[in-house]
Amino acid sequence: MLEPLDRYRRDSTLFQFTAKRLRDFIDPARLLTQIDEKVDFAKLVEPLGMNYSTDNGRPTIHPEVLVRALLISAPYNIISFRRLCLAISENITFRWFCFLTIDDEVFDHSTITYFIERIGREGFKALFASFNQELLRLRLLSPKMYADSTLVKANVRDNGLSPSEWTVEEFQEKAVKENGLFVVKEAKRDEGGLIQEETKYYQDARGWIPLNPADLDARWAVELNETQAYAEQIRKRKTVIEGVSACQDRLGWSRCKLRGVWKVDCEGFLASLAHNILKLVRKLKARLGIPLCYGGQGMETEGVPTY
Repeated sequence: MLEPLDRYRRDSTLFQFTAKRLRDFIDPARLLTQIDEKVDFAKLVEPLGMNYSTDNGRPTIHPEVLVRALLISAPYNIISFRRLCLAISENITFRWFCFLTIDDEVFDHSTITYFIERIGREGFKALFASFNQELLRLRLLSPKMYADSTLVKANVRDNGLSPSEWTVEEFQEKAVKENGLFVVKEAKRDEGGLIQEETKYYQDARGWIPLNPADLDARWAVELNETQAYAEQIRKRKTVIEGVSACQDRLGWSRCKLRGVWKVDCEGFLASLAHNILKLVRKLKARLGIPLCYGGQGMETEGVPTY
């Protein structure tokens, strides 16, 4: 089990003959102080304990510190790990949030890279799931889910693709449905007189939309549903999904920092976690009627390095 961070060391006095703490130099309304107050990070990183050994190897930087650092990069749109480490070094709010005192040396950017490789995609997924369970407990998260998709042109040609020559009834007699597609196998003679079996794939049950056999996932965009239920889903997409996607773009999800699908997934989980944390803080403060220094164009920027 991971040992909790030493909160007393972070919040103790700066020097022997002063009562001032690092926390005293930070505005209580700052976003990071509100996140620190509302989010139980020790509980959040509990699922990562399995990736660490307490009795082998060199002492490691606590995963809570690195999770906090990565979360800083989201709302403040810090585009690289090198710049993130520099920003933490120069900003007292960032230092305090990451449990670093004035005298502490900031970890190297490669430490963040090793951390991502250590906990992997499943580690970031566990972080996101752990926080969502807490939101469910607080009744701040709906179990209802929405999905969205984007059309991307496939790397195949549509030359030679034509509808079947049969009537709909004839096609349905010959076609066999496999994995959501309609498959027709025909025996034809080649130029040498040999019988060859030709397989054709169709997207619809009428034989009107053929598919290129080189990539059966390359589907055609078909006529949109005109039902009331579809219109309602489109409305929710515009108001719910598009809004969330726009927020995640502002949290660094518009361009990937890492390479490789599983690492991009890690960034997606991080952006989603940051999005939900910000919504939690905003909702909790709204209940108390306290304005929050974050929100779209009004996001707090004072003291944040600009690159």
